[in-house]
Amino acid sequence: MKNVILPWYNIKEVAAKKVDEMNRLFKGTGLKAKLLTKMVGKDHLRCEEYAIVITKEK
Repeated sequence: MKNVILPWYNIKEVAAKKVDEMNRLFKGTGLKAKLLTKMVGKDHLRCEEYAIVITKEK
């Protein structure tokens, strides 16, 4: 299974809650959700970009 990447265009705290919800739903299935954060832009136009990644545990 390839990783599933869901871009997140909202508040980081809401994304963290969604990841927790997903992990509760995925319990026992071998799937895991993670929140990735990346800095994008230059100088004073820098901001954080978020994505929720769903992976298959090994």
